[in-house]
Amino acid sequence: MKPITINNVECYGDIKEADCVLVSTCEDSFTISPKNNWTNTVNHILKDDEYMQECAKRGELQIEVS
Repeated sequence: MKPITINNVECYGDIKEADCVLVSTCEDSFTISPKNNWTNTVNHILKDDEYMQECAKRGELQIEVS
């Protein structure tokens, strides 16, 4: 499946069928519950989190259905 890029964050998989998503940076990874679509999920991750915002700016943040 081709990735979708939102706010410089690559998103992989079909979020509609996801129970959780894997959020990965160059240094760490963790899972979260997805929001109703990729845009809302990316915005949730980036909101008020300077580290995640910097990772996204550098192209070092990706999310995938796990």
